[in-house]
Order: sequence, then structure tokens, then C-alpha cells
Amino acid sequence: MLILTGYHELPNERTYWSLDGDPAITLVVNCMTPNERTLCLLYEALYLRARASYVPSNEYRIKVELGHAKYLALKNFGRQAYFILLEVKSNVTSHYTEDVLWFSFFSEMLLIIKIIMYYTIEKQINNIPVTNLQDLCTLALYIINGGLSYICQSQSDNSEYSSLFEDAHLFLKWRSYIYRCSSAGNVLDNAEATENIGGEIISLIKANATRI
Repeated sequence: MLILTGYHELPNERTYWSLDGDPAITLVVNCMTPNERTLCLLYEALYLRARASYVPSNEYRIKVELGHAKYLALKNFGRQAYFILLEVKSNVTSHYTEDVLWFSFFSEMLLIIKIIMYYTIEKQINNIPVTNLQDLCTLALYIINGGLSYICQSQSDNSEYSSLFEDAHLFLKWRSYIYRCSSAGNVLDNAEATENIGGEIISLIKANATRI
């Protein structure tokens, strides 16, 4: 929609929601209310300002970028959120230690990935290339496995450990679904994706057996 409003120029912002025959853009009128559109522009402005004002490793900038990615994911702009996530991952892994990452930036990134995957696979709303979904699953499982290892070493709360194992099961199911869709070239029943993931869960348990 941002692209649309860029090449279809009208005198002012509110005109995009006009119901008059001349200026009306049906797609925009039906897609967002004026308040939603204003909020979207505020997120975009804050995101662009942070990127222009701070270096990529700046904590405030990273938080703003992740906040914008989360907003986009919730509004079903999954692909845009995907590209922000990849850039943030590259920046944080270059400038922060793993001890900082697992339960700060990485935990927020995992949540955003879950939102994107949920709307894409469970609700089948987003139209995201399979390769992008595979990238997201790989990143999510990397974060989960690292989080499990970190909890084992630090002897943290068991509830966090259980939550990560639930996430691992979910992402393994989604990954199986993605690979099956990619191989078959069509949409499959998501229930089929629950097959053959028990072995991978067992492998995770064995790798982190000190906490079981």
C-alpha cells in the first residue's frame, strides 16, 4: 500500500480515504482506516529516523527496527518484516555477544518470526516465497537451540526451557510443512507436517539432557 500511495499522488493524506468517485482508491479505503494509516506512517517515520540517526549497532535503533518489523508482521506485511529481521540479525551478531543476544534481541526476533509464520501457514494470509520461510525457520531454530543451551549453562528457570521446547516443536512442524509444500508444489494439510518431527525433538532433548 505504501508503494501504491507513492505512485498515485493525491493533494493530501486524508484524500486517500475519500469515498468520492474522482479521487477514491478502493484498495486503500478497504485496507486501512485513516487512524490505522496514520499509525503506520508514524511507525515508518520513527523507523527511518532511527536508521538515519544511529549506527546499525545502536541498541535504540535495533529496538525501533524490531518494533517496526513486529508491527509489519502483525499487519501482514510479512515480507517487509522478513528483510528487516535479516538486516537486524546481521547487525546484532556482528556487535553483541551471545549472552546478550539470546534473551534480548533474539527473543523479540523469535516472536516476530512466529507471527509471520502463523499468518502465512496457519491463516494462509501472507504470500511469502518458500525460500524466505525456510530462512525464517532456520533462524528461529538457531535461536531456540541457542536459548536452550544458554539455559542449561546458566541454570535458569525451567518454565523458559519448557516454552522454548514448545517453540521448537512448533517450528519443526512448520519447517516440515514448508518442505513438503516446496516438494509437492502445492498446499498441503498442515496436520501432515506433524509427522517425523519426534526424532528431532529427541535430538534436542539429548543435546540439552542436563535440564531434563
